[in-house]
Amino acid sequence: RCMVKVTGDITVSFPASLVTRLCNRESSPLLTFQIKGTSSLEQILPNKSLILSEGQLSGGDIVSYKFIMPSLIEHLRKQLEATSSAYYNIDIMKYEVHTSGIQSTPLQLCSYWKCEQPTTNIRIDYRYNSSCMSAPCPLSNVSIIAPVNGGVTIMQSKPSATWSAENERAVWVIPEISSSQEPDGQYLSIVGAKFDLSGGPSTPSRIAVQFTCNGATISKLNFELKSEDYRLSLVKKKFSSGKITPPVVFLNRV
Repeated sequence: RCMVKVTGDITVSFPASLVTRLCNRESSPLLTFQIKGTSSLEQILPNKSLILSEGQLSGGDIVSYKFIMPSLIEHLRKQLEATSSAYYNIDIMKYEVHTSGIQSTPLQLCSYWKCEQPTTNIRIDYRYNSSCMSAPCPLSNVSIIAPVNGGVTIMQSKPSATWSAENERAVWVIPEISSSQEPDGQYLSIVGAKFDLSGGPSTPSRIAVQFTCNGATISKLNFELKSEDYRLSLVKKKFSSGKITPPVVFLNRV
């Protein structure tokens, strides 16, 4: 059974010039926005001290919100007085995405272990899955981490990995994984290693993987500004791995 949990948050960044104008005005135009794609969410938790829901639009996939302007301005004023910055960020919402198991993960892995008295062999297959993303984007700074006990004396790996004797783990670092390198839907054996042991056999462990992605989300939400008195200059989308542990297959264990 694959258990997948995807959570996220939405942050609005205000430039310092706008913050100064808002704080110096007696009254400011109402700031309203919409979140589109909410049918993909399991739950949504708005920051009720700063924003209020104005309800769902027909179809149930769009929710309108408005800022509580006095609270927003007071919050920004405190940030402005506390520190000098080009931008001031406010977290307005947290959410959890409805998931479909392994199909909701952008990188799917399976590890194979062959554990014998003198040696341990590991093979890790993976599949790049862009179908769960809002747009196909590369996964960057990918690290695959394999804990191996049993007193490792020699490691032979392909591609090259780094062995930490202190932490008893091998780490493969892959700069980027994308659809141009690995077509969707195909498992490829990308990393493997043989470990010579002084106190084997090893005990198979769960592999961990870490990565980041810029330009896409798993939630597929979209932020749309509705107030004509304000301008949205940029929307940044990104996600990163939390704790990912692929299934383990025991090929042999002595």
